[in-house]
Amino acid sequence: MTNKTFRVSGRVIEQATRQGVAGLRVEAWDKDLIIDDLLGSAVTEADGTFHLSFDESYFRELFLDRRPDLYFNIYNQNELIKSTENSVRWNVEEQESEVVVELETVPPLVLKEGDLRGNMISLFEDLQSDERLREAFIQNPTKLITTKIVKKQLPPQKESETNRLLFSLLANERVLEWLDNYNQSSADNPVNKKQFAQDFAKAITELDDGNITLSLIRNAALGYGIPGLTDVAEQLIINNAAGQAVATPVAQPSTSDQSTRSSQNFNGIGFGNLGQIDPSFIRATIEQLISYAEELKQVGRLADLNSQIR
Repeated sequence: MTNKTFRVSGRVIEQATRQGVAGLRVEAWDKDLIIDDLLGSAVTEADGTFHLSFDESYFRELFLDRRPDLYFNIYNQNELIKSTENSVRWNVEEQESEVVVELETVPPLVLKEGDLRGNMISLFEDLQSDERLREAFIQNPTKLITTKIVKKQLPPQKESETNRLLFSLLANERVLEWLDNYNQSSADNPVNKKQFAQDFAKAITELDDGNITLSLIRNAALGYGIPGLTDVAEQLIINNAAGQAVATPVAQPSTSDQSTRSSQNFNGIGFGNLGQIDPSFIRATIEQLISYAEELKQVGRLADLNSQIR
């Protein structure tokens, strides 16, 4: 019996001009009650069009005879700029489907250093007075950090995988010791993003922690990398494939990039004087995060990529 091939063609356009947008990554997802499934991805062409195809045998294995409930995530580099999750194409049955995704022309969010510092202080002040918020922070730190400090909403899977990487790092005492020593050694001579990324990647390969390596590979495979250091995961994969425990240099960002992801701004991002936050509370919060990370490691959830950590 010949398997049918399901094809999804579409176009990503700018809402105001109705012009296609090239060079964006389009991910097709199946909406599920527990864990959403990635069906495939494509890059938009010069006129904004994209094409995806899925074999029926894949559907049968993944969906057990039901048709997928499709939605699309649109990325500019590694930044999610549009999701149609709230307007799912329910129970797609046609062998060929077409979709148009419109992008609103919204100016990019740019936060100044003072905004980041103020948002962070505000979050920790709220954590000190709200027990339920503290519990939510321990279970899902990425969500509160991104929504409260950076003022961005991450897709669920990126949120989960970022948490997995964070907890994998926190559950390794040698990594924490390396970070502490690195912070002290660079206190008088701050390093830039490129140097830190190279040092961090080399340290991770030498520490040889399976949970961390697995999480880095997972993030890189999904195009996420590490927030603020998105090149590191890809560099580690290159090294692992070559059988080397040496970090290759991370590509230098464009000098025209004046965002906080730019290497020339890496040293300048700090949270300043946190005098209004009780140091003992900060220490207690970190200890709770480490304790939860160790708990996840003990029950095997850090290595179980089918489980969501959020």
